[in-house]
Amino acid sequence: MAAIVEREGRLDLDDRCTCRLGRRCSHVAAAMLAALADHEILPQSSAQPQLKVQKTQPAPPARHPVELWLDRLIERAAESPPRDKALAQWPPAQGQQVGEMIIGRDAAIYFLDADESNGRQRPSLRAEQARVLKSGSLGRSRPVPAWQMASCPPANFTNQDRAIIGAINELGTGKVRPVSEGRTLAATALFQALASGRCFWRDRESPPLRCGPVRTGRVQWVPLSGGQVLVAVVDEPGVEVLSGVLPFYVDPARGEAGPLDLGVPAVVAATLFEGPQVDKGHREAVLEALAGPLAKEDGPAAPAGPGAWSDQGPNRAWGNRSARGRRYSLRPTGRRSGARPAAGADSRYPQHAGRAP
Repeated sequence: MAAIVEREGRLDLDDRCTCRLGRRCSHVAAAMLAALADHEILPQSSAQPQLKVQKTQPAPPARHPVELWLDRLIERAAESPPRDKALAQWPPAQGQQVGEMIIGRDAAIYFLDADESNGRQRPSLRAEQARVLKSGSLGRSRPVPAWQMASCPPANFTNQDRAIIGAINELGTGKVRPVSEGRTLAATALFQALASGRCFWRDRESPPLRCGPVRTGRVQWVPLSGGQVLVAVVDEPGVEVLSGVLPFYVDPARGEAGPLDLGVPAVVAATLFEGPQVDKGHREAVLEALAGPLAKEDGPAAPAGPGAWSDQGPNRAWGNRSARGRRYSLRPTGRRSGARPAAGADSRYPQHAGRAP
C-alpha cells in the first residue's frame, strides 16, 4: 500500500510493503510510479494541502571592478606603513662573478624583459644556461625552464641562483597571495638577479645590467581604448619603467636597473597598478578615492582632474607616452623537453614564439 497523506500542512508518504524492508523499498517506488502514470495518487484530505515555500534573499548585484579596486586601495592605504622596506635593502650584496666560476661548466644567466597587459609594462624574468669560457666570459646560452634548473642545477649554481630560481618558480604558479608576499618574491628575483652580474636586458647584445640607484618616479594616467589606467613613469628619456607589484626601472643606455620610489607606501603603489581601466562613468569616484592615498606631503600630486577625461579616445592631457601594456609574469618561459616551438619562433627565445618582430 502507498498513499500520499497530509501531516501538519505538509505532504508525506504513507507506505507499507510485505518485503523484508517493510517500507520505502523498490516495490513502493514502482507502485508510486505506476500510480503517477495513471494519475491515481491524490492526497487523502478534503482540503488542498498548502506547500511551504522557503523564501530566499535575492543575490546582491555584482559590483563593478573599479569599485572593488577602490575598496582594496583605501583598505591597504589605511594599513600600510609609510615607507617601503624593500627600498632599504637596495642595493643587494654582489654575488659570485663569472670569472670566479669553474671553467668549462654551465652557469645560470637571466634575461629581464617586459610583458604587456592592460596598458602597463610588467617585469618578466627568465633563466637560461651558458658555458663558462676560459676567457672568463659566457658562451652561447640555451633556454632551460626554471623548474628543470631547480631539479637539475648546473655546476656553477650558487645559493644566490637557488633563491632566484625558487622565487621565479613560486611566482610562476599563479597562486593568489598577499601583496607583501608578492613584493618579497619579486624583490628576491629581481634584486638577486641584478646582483649576480649575469642579468641582461632582453638579449645579450649589451653588457649585463648592474644595480643602479633608487630613482624617483611618479604616477600618471595613460589612455586606452576603454578608459584610463595608472602607470609609473620617470621623467628621463630612454628609461623603461615596469609598473608591477614592485615598480622598477631599466636604463639601457647606462646599463642600470633598480627600484622606483613613488613617494607612496609600497602596498599602495602595488594596488594602484592592479586597477582596471577606468571609464568616464567612474571618474568622480576614482578621483575622490585617490585624493586620500596620493595626497601625501612628500608624495606625488593627485592625477589630472575631470578636465583631462575625454570621450574622443587618447587625450594629450594624460601625457604623450605610448599606451603599450605589459603583464606581470616573473615566471619561467623556457619550453619543456619534447615541446615544439611555434612556426617562425627563435628556439633561443621561446617567449617570442609567434610574435611579429
